Amino acid sequence: MTKIDTLRKINKNIVHDDGTIDSFERQLIDFMFGEYDYNYPFVISTNSEGLKLVMDIDLDKPLCIDVKTVIKCERKHSLDLSFVSHIDDYIRESCLAFESLTQETSIVFVLNRKSDTFELPYIAICRTDKKYGEYVVNQITSIYDKEKLESLIQRTYDANKKFYVNEKSRAFIKSAELQLPINLINALSTSYDKQCLTKSQVEQDLSKSKSYGSETQLDEVKEDVEEYEMDIAEDRW
Repeated sequence: MTKIDTLRKINKNIVHDDGTIDSFERQLIDFMFGEYDYNYPFVISTNSEGLKLVMDIDLDKPLCIDVKTVIKCERKHSLDLSFVSHIDDYIRESCLAFESLTQETSIVFVLNRKSDTFELPYIAICRTDKKYGEYVVNQITSIYDKEKLESLIQRTYDANKKFYVNEKSRAFIKSAELQLPINLINALSTSYDKQCLTKSQVEQDLSKSKSYGSETQLDEVKEDVEEYEMDIAEDRW
């Protein structure tokens, strides 16, 4: 079965006879004018390339979002449809992602954006095994600005959940002035090169470095942490 056939099964209304597909923006416009069938999910993208920060995700699956989630974004979280329409790009630019504490098949993406009113970072939660009939997709289940993100990150790290980092992660942690466990700061330092990590893995790697006498790497980590703490102190002063 082709990708077009799969998309037609998920939402027949957005796939036309000539094989073209309505964009997510077009679907939201129809929704805004009351012309969207609420029985079908929005298809944000025909693939999930925007989620590539998380290497465990099947990027070939369509990326979807339910109508009720979009309504919740508008009414509960005060996100306009313009913001929602760019969610694929915002997730693509994420500065950090980690496994959910409560939903085994969900990933929390920390977006590189903050709310205008309270300067809180936005997060988007993606479920990786949502079924529509016989088809499995990646589904955005929530988007909102997150209070107490620091606490969530720490509890998730302590639970030994997977974290996915990139070149933006450390800069984000610094700019957000988050007080995090020292080993997590180590993991986000320039001397730690893994893109997927857990608390136990970080502790094991640092222990190995110490056991094998890798003082250079440990010194680099120490310098990174000291620099980070000094930057935070200067920003607060």
